[in-house]
Amino acid sequence: MGGGLAEEDFVELSLAPMSRDQVTRFVRDWHSAARLDEQSRPQGPQGRERERERRTLDEYEHRLLHSVRIYRELRQLATNPLMCGLICALNRDRAGSLPSGRKELYDAALEMLLQRRDPERDVLYADDVRLQQSTRERLLQKLAHAMLEEDASELTRERAVAILDAALPAMPAARAQGDGATIFRHLLHRTGLLRERSGESVDFVHRTFQDYLAAKEIVARGRFPTLVDHAHQSEWEEVIRMAAAHARPEECAQFLERLLAPAPGLRRPQINHRRLMAAACLDHVTELDPAVQRLVHDRTKNLVRPTTELAARGLGWVGPIVLELLPDPGQVPDDRQAHLLACTATRVQDDAAIDYLARLRSRAALPVRTELARGWRHFDTERYAQEIIAHLDPDGLYFPVADTAELAALRELGGRPRIQVAGVMRAEELLTGLLPDQVTHLWLNAELPDTDVSWLSGLPRLRVLRVNPRLPRVRNVPDGVEITA
Repeated sequence: MGGGLAEEDFVELSLAPMSRDQVTRFVRDWHSAARLDEQSRPQGPQGRERERERRTLDEYEHRLLHSVRIYRELRQLATNPLMCGLICALNRDRAGSLPSGRKELYDAALEMLLQRRDPERDVLYADDVRLQQSTRERLLQKLAHAMLEEDASELTRERAVAILDAALPAMPAARAQGDGATIFRHLLHRTGLLRERSGESVDFVHRTFQDYLAAKEIVARGRFPTLVDHAHQSEWEEVIRMAAAHARPEECAQFLERLLAPAPGLRRPQINHRRLMAAACLDHVTELDPAVQRLVHDRTKNLVRPTTELAARGLGWVGPIVLELLPDPGQVPDDRQAHLLACTATRVQDDAAIDYLARLRSRAALPVRTELARGWRHFDTERYAQEIIAHLDPDGLYFPVADTAELAALRELGGRPRIQVAGVMRAEELLTGLLPDQVTHLWLNAELPDTDVSWLSGLPRLRVLRVNPRLPRVRNVPDGVEITA
């Protein structure tokens, strides 16, 4: 943050992704507001049509809530209020029939923003620039591609203007409208895709649009080797998928073959990541040589079906792409397989895994519940507590707490009878964080600063103290408390 505001004790915050419940609430609130808007309009000769529109909004809301739960593409877009609002508007515009495909969804959103946004708001001549959607899109592609190549999430105003100035000589229709600065102002204020930060830099309103437009530019330039070089990096996943969707059949086939080729300079998880990217691309291509399809299936079919816990955990470290290729937990009846899915998903270092894990939280099998509880430390404490920990059956399950934040979150949930202390905490912190009337079993799996545990007398219902045998022997255990290893 700039010096002036920092000196005044202002704090810079990042907007966290909306949870599933927050998205649901936003969709309902958006449609409620739309119905109020319809009711506020004067009833005239078109009153019957407006009444029908209000009833139709109920159906649109129901369809959208169903689609957000079913389609990952929608869930990945609906991460902030701006994008949720766009999806609601797009759903209403398309009579409740949103595209289910990733590419088709982005195409529809861009068409709404770049071609119809201003006319449908009766904003026809906001500036002197007149550009077709295709021209606007190509110019935005230049900016998105530059961000990708420079590994930047934003561009300075000067850099953005320079990129446009360099592109204009090859685009006569845009060049006739003004210089780079003029075109930049037009794209910033009239497309709804860019936002300015403190008048000094610019970025895209959502990373997905940046990746989509960058992918189109890469395909237009034939820069597939660049994609292969970065295919082991999770931040390039969206670009790679959309490049495959836009590529011609021959280009796509060669690209996927290169993703499956040996890569001596990469580690095993990185090689697996490249192969899984090839499998993910199959969902987005329209036409592909059957021989290449078989090759992809043969090279990846065993990666997402691990048979041991070690292999399942190793698969999780590959990254978020794994979540898209794992089977639906609701379609896996076997508890052993469900446990392996939990082992994988809890190792995916991305909050998107929480949505996947939420579909395992109702499982009764203790190994599945234990794995879900153990995965807490890999994710945002409060969100994981609300979406996973709060729903786990406590019967026979030790809930791990690695720090005071997790301890406080568990206390907010009403505490649990079995607690595993998995992080180093002082006796005072434990007594403050635990609910004394709840705890019946305590597992000390991390070393305490003091082996004197006489403080356990502050937990009147405690009956069993489990101690890691590798830790120093505890002393002064209160009467009535059984010690086990």
